[in-house]
Amino acid sequence: MNGILNKELLSNPRSRRILLATLITFIALSLYFTLFTYHTLIKNHQESTLLRLMGIVNSTALLIDGDLHTKLMSMYPHKDDIDSTGDDMYYGEIHSLLKKNESANMLKTPLYTIVYDSAMQVYEFGVSSADKPYFRHIYKNIPSVLMIKYEEGGVIPPYKDEFGHWLSAFAPIRNKEGKTVAVLQADEKYDSYISMISKSILNNIVLSLIMLGGLFFVLLRILHHILSRELKDKTALHDANETNKNISLQLSHSLDELKKTDEFRKEMIANFSHDLRTPLASVSGYLELVLNDENHALKKEDTHNYIKIAHSEAQRLKRLVSELFDLSKLESGNIKLNPEFFSMPELVQDVLNKYELAIKEKNINLITDFGRDCHLVQADIGWIDRLLQNLLDNAIRHCNNHGFVKITIDEDSRAQSIKVCNSGDPIPKADLPHVFDRYFKSSNRTSQDTTGLGLAIVKKIIDLHLGEVRAEVNDGVTTFRFILPILNT
Repeated sequence: MNGILNKELLSNPRSRRILLATLITFIALSLYFTLFTYHTLIKNHQESTLLRLMGIVNSTALLIDGDLHTKLMSMYPHKDDIDSTGDDMYYGEIHSLLKKNESANMLKTPLYTIVYDSAMQVYEFGVSSADKPYFRHIYKNIPSVLMIKYEEGGVIPPYKDEFGHWLSAFAPIRNKEGKTVAVLQADEKYDSYISMISKSILNNIVLSLIMLGGLFFVLLRILHHILSRELKDKTALHDANETNKNISLQLSHSLDELKKTDEFRKEMIANFSHDLRTPLASVSGYLELVLNDENHALKKEDTHNYIKIAHSEAQRLKRLVSELFDLSKLESGNIKLNPEFFSMPELVQDVLNKYELAIKEKNINLITDFGRDCHLVQADIGWIDRLLQNLLDNAIRHCNNHGFVKITIDEDSRAQSIKVCNSGDPIPKADLPHVFDRYFKSSNRTSQDTTGLGLAIVKKIIDLHLGEVRAEVNDGVTTFRFILPILNT
């Protein structure tokens, strides 16, 4: 509701002008006060820091013996003549004085003296409070203020060199005659303060944005009543239309689902009735022939044959009911797997033993190709046993006499791939996408000794194990391949 209201307010010209004027005014005021605050803080910091540094160098310079400093510099005229604070007694005395004042004033950078070499016309570093001397190194980027006010001392406004931004102050070091023989300089790095102020300004900007958001919220609430009644009517009408559309879509979807469910129910009942009627009729018919033979007109061989056929049809009926029951359980979603680790080659061999007689009857050449040192797989062994039986039953049924059935087990680092191949009349490629549908029978399969549910059960078992299964036809050979995860040991 509020989102729609805000859109309406922003689309209204008068409301838009009010909000825009407020936004521009607030941003302008925020920028002004932000910049004013920034420059004020920078200016105050500069003034206080320079005043402090000036006090430090003035008081410390008075403690340094100018004649001693001059004598030290004349004794060591070359660069790095003094490489350690212990190289000279005079250097050590002045260094100790500077060190104490650096520590007492909590300076973060060393105090140091600077001497003007009139012969070379350069400024050089003298004594430093640092532990490592920087004796007679040339002051390359010397600020112009220091050169101008070398005799009297002063402050150096913010300047930048290769080490960062700095604030500095210097004071003259005089001998007994009052002549300036050197200057003492103290520095403070400026970068950290600039970074701190920038973060503070950023926080102020964020706060301003929050305040701007609050201001906009208040304005939106004030302008709310201008369009509230009209908006409520529009919203109510819009909601009613959307509700009607949703109801219509839901009804249409429900109707489609009902039609699909009804068609599936009819198809399932028809298929089920047909599959049950045929074996039941055979069982009933042949048993009636035997039961009605009160005069024993039937030959013993015929009687035995009729009972054998009835038994075969009863077994077919039993298999149909069993497969319907299993498929119903698998599709219910209530199956709880009991996964365990087992050897796939061993399980395949156990299943093959059950089909030994059927393989011999059709003179089928059975080929097995199991990889060496196969890892264990993790699955429900009962359901995988059923899956293998369905695939082998399908392969043997459709294999031609004197043909072959081949079972291959391959594996990589994560999974085992099991293939069941058979020769014979292959499944047409157009039928491959549908072989796992319930009751589907390929166009070239004329045998009635199948329910059309076996491969559907295979697909459901693999789906429960989060595996993969597919059918392939290559060079007249039909192949069913499924994949299961392995246990790495």
